[in-house]
Amino acid sequence: TSETTINDNLTVTGTTAHTGVVTMNSGVNLQFGGAGDYIDGTGSAMTIASGGDISLTATSDVNIPASVGLTFGADTEKIEGTGSNVLALVAGGALNLTGAANSTWKTTAGSINIDSEASTVEIDGHS
Repeated sequence: TSETTINDNLTVTGTTAHTGVVTMNSGVNLQFGGAGDYIDGTGSAMTIASGGDISLTATSDVNIPASVGLTFGADTEKIEGTGSNVLALVAGGALNLTGAANSTWKTTAGSINIDSEASTVEIDGHS
């Protein structure tokens, strides 16, 4: 095994090919273009940062493991699946479902239950 250490900037104008693992120290960013676009890892958390939008352009599904939630700002606002065909929408405050067109709640087995433990259930419909 041989090793090369570079103690200054390295500019590569072609393609680099790696047949092993590329390792970066904790807290060192893998930067793309400007300083606002990078990937960083600490060993216990990973950050994908963008100065704008982050687009996932998969040609198939984007898979999140069972019981790992997709959180929005806080752990009290998330979508999480159990891996057993159960999906939970969690809100520490109000949960609003808004549709700009006709919307359908449908089950192919069992029933749809609306349970309001703290107050009454109100359905406001206009025909």
